[in-house]
Amino acid sequence: MFINTVFECGVEKFLFIGSMNEYGGRTGALSETMKPEGRLTNYAKGKIKVAEYGLQRAKELNKIFIHVRPFYVFGPGQRSGSLINDVYHSFRNGYSPAIGPCEQYRDYIHVFDVVKGILLASKLADSITVNLGSGKYIQVREFVSMFWNCLGGDKNKLKFGSRSMRPGEPEQPKSFADLTRLKEVTGWSPDLSLEDGIKITIEKLDEKPWVK
Repeated sequence: MFINTVFECGVEKFLFIGSMNEYGGRTGALSETMKPEGRLTNYAKGKIKVAEYGLQRAKELNKIFIHVRPFYVFGPGQRSGSLINDVYHSFRNGYSPAIGPCEQYRDYIHVFDVVKGILLASKLADSITVNLGSGKYIQVREFVSMFWNCLGGDKNKLKFGSRSMRPGEPEQPKSFADLTRLKEVTGWSPDLSLEDGIKITIEKLDEKPWVK
């Protein structure tokens, strides 16, 4: 396995990017010691298995394995067809975005804070699992409305439910990252507000309007 190979080649520290989906359908503040509940996607199951294996091998070989669990990352550079890109290009092209009911909840964190958090985590001297989120949740409908408003869009053009949710979507209840451990080990917590993150995202998308 890759983890074994890099440790055997002399690498002392391995940083693995997990996912908040590892918690499954849990609600409320999610701390790193919690076990998953509810339905798990294969993606989440894979993340859990890799993290468990990496932490165990690091312990056996006296190495360091850093397991970072980002929550819902947003910002420029997302894949084609993402919610943010669809809303942005709908506004720029003058039509209403085709969006789902957006009734689920997410703990959104801007990619700039994610990068900073990962860099800080990479400096830790012990194996650990650590959350990386904003520490609060928001309904996706409210997030989309805020994004649309920052673009200057007419709220009457937002037609929630005009598109069905994709099958197999992970559970997205009212849950958010418990940042206690992150603060303890790094002395930092994400500080970019949701609105400021949205404004930065729009600025960056405006720099490359052809990117979809």
